Amino acid sequence: MKKRGLFLVLLIVIITTGSTALQCNKCYSFGNPSHQLPTRQHNAVQKMSKKLDSSLCSEEVMVETCGHGYDECHKITVTSVLKNKIHEGSVYQCGKSETKAQICKALSKHAPLFLHMSIDSCEISACREDKCLKP
Repeated sequence: MKKRGLFLVLLIVIITTGSTALQCNKCYSFGNPSHQLPTRQHNAVQKMSKKLDSSLCSEEVMVETCGHGYDECHKITVTSVLKNKIHEGSVYQCGKSETKAQICKALSKHAPLFLHMSIDSCEISACREDKCLKP
């Protein structure tokens, strides 16, 4: 009897955990339409979006069910000056509250390598309700 009771408790935990997972919007935007990105940076952003399995917010806003340990929806906003024009980009995704402080440092470090641009500013907005950050 004890094994059956334990099994039922575990089953209830699995069902309720699965049904209460946080859902966040998932998409990205980069650049003011009047400020066209240089070709090299535009191609790098396109490549990055494929790796993130994300789409432009203006085309499709996907909803992502966050995995274990992801307890927030994040909006990561960066700016970069290219050819004397300020470009702003945002990524909407699931995130972890414990690693939020490290994201901007990592982006600043890796953006020159992968996106061929430097990050001039970086901000992260976070919330803990389903689809709480709107593109």
